[in-house]
Amino acid sequence: MASRSFRARGLALRKTKLGETDLIVTFLADDGSLLRAVAKGARRPKGSLAARIELCAETDLLLAEGRSLHVISDARLACAHAPLRERLERMASAQVVIELAAHVAQEGLEDPRLFDMTRAALAALDAAEGERATLIAAAYLLKACASAGLRPTFDRCVTCGADLGSGPQARFSHEAGGSLCSSCARMQAAARVPRALLDCCQALLMSPFSVIGQGGAHVREATAALGLADQWVRAHLATGLKSIPFALAALPDPA
Repeated sequence: MASRSFRARGLALRKTKLGETDLIVTFLADDGSLLRAVAKGARRPKGSLAARIELCAETDLLLAEGRSLHVISDARLACAHAPLRERLERMASAQVVIELAAHVAQEGLEDPRLFDMTRAALAALDAAEGERATLIAAAYLLKACASAGLRPTFDRCVTCGADLGSGPQARFSHEAGGSLCSSCARMQAAARVPRALLDCCQALLMSPFSVIGQGGAHVREATAALGLADQWVRAHLATGLKSIPFALAALPDPA
């Protein structure tokens, strides 16, 4: 009996070797669910399929339905995101984006906002320069968590709602859910962080990726923002992203 075929559009998030010549490719489908499929012969030297399923590429797929894994019958490239591969910091930040997407998305669970968010982040990374690529990665971590119901609070006390004041330092607690005023910070463990860092993260959370990718930034600002976002993911999604050290190493040493 012939397998049922269906079409899907997906962003390639992960590739795993299968046998001598095949790959298992994990996609973020355009409905926001996780989709895994076998790309037969993708590792052959003269195979044409490999170029259409590069990591971060957006591809229109024709799939043969399988019990546990689908099989790619045809793949047509919709957007290669080739500029990502022209700069180390772009590709390193893109790795952060797709690693978190692969962790957040689930098979059979639709979340179109996740697909749109991931696509927008990769599009912004295509043109991002230097530290702006790192800020886009940090913004994606914060926005993806917020979309999953784990939104951090940066602009007021997460416990009582009070204003944080205008001092250069503030208190922040991943366990409490965000910033704390001086009174509430006395009752729970909270770390001192620069107020400028919280303002930066609030801007990343609220701004479109296209805006974040423009303008100037300092290496220290980008490093601190990605570090805070990484700690937030660790605290609330119970996972450490392997791509974070690569993204940080791609930045030049701060002057």
